[in-house]
Amino acid sequence: MVSPGEVIGTEEEFVGEAGTFSDNGVIYAAVAGKVVEDKERKAVSVASRKSAVPLQVGDLIYGRVKELYDSMAALEIEPLDPNVRVPTINAFIRISEVSRGYADKFENYVRTGDIIKARIVEIKELGIYATIKETDLGVVKAFCSKCREEMDGFGGVFACVKCGNRENRKTAGVTEEVPEREERGGFGGRGGGRGFGGPRRGGFGDRGGGRGGFGGRREGSGGGGRFDSGGRPERRDRR
Repeated sequence: MVSPGEVIGTEEEFVGEAGTFSDNGVIYAAVAGKVVEDKERKAVSVASRKSAVPLQVGDLIYGRVKELYDSMAALEIEPLDPNVRVPTINAFIRISEVSRGYADKFENYVRTGDIIKARIVEIKELGIYATIKETDLGVVKAFCSKCREEMDGFGGVFACVKCGNRENRKTAGVTEEVPEREERGGFGGRGGGRGFGGPRRGGFGDRGGGRGGFGGRREGSGGGGRFDSGGRPERRDRR
C-alpha cells in the first residue's frame, strides 16, 4: 500500500499508468492504494482504495491491551476492514464487557500485551468502547505476564512456551463456561429453608422457627410461638 507522493519506480523500469505521475524520470503514486506491476508490459499503476468510511457501532477491531485498571482496559486498536477510518487509535473495554457472567478481575480474561478481537459498542466524545462478550471475540494471541513470551492456548487456559506459566484468558472462538451464581433467599422457606438474610432464624412464614427470612437471631414471626388476641406473644408461666 502506498500514499500519494511515494516513489514506486523509475521510467527506466516501468511505464507509469493509472494512479501515477512522473517527475525527472521518477514515478510517484498519485493516489492512495495498492501498487500493481505488469511485468510483461513493464507497466506500473496504483489501484486506489475505496473511500474510507468512519468507524461505526458494530464494527470489528483488533486491539493490543496497553493498560489494565480495576474497571477498565485501555486498548490500541486497528479496524479489521482497511477501508474504515478511525478517529483515534485508542479504545476501552469496561469490565462488564469481558464476560457473559460476572467478572471481578480483568486478569482472568485478558492481560497487558494481549492481542484481542473485539466489537465496537459505543462511540462517544470521551472515547470508543468495545466488547469481547461474544463467543467469536476475545484473545487471539496471549503473552505471558511473567516473561512476556507468546503463550500456547487450549480452551481458556494458556501456557507459556518458555517458563511454563499458566494463565486464564477469554479466548476468541471458544464457548465460555459461565458458572451459575448461587442464589440464596426467598420468602418463607418451610422447615430449615433459607431466605433473605442468610443463616438467620425467623422470617415471613417460616414454620417452627426455620432458618431464613428477614430478621436477626430471633424466633420467626408467624412460626413457632403463640400469640394472644392482641398480637402479643402469649406468656407462659415457668414452673
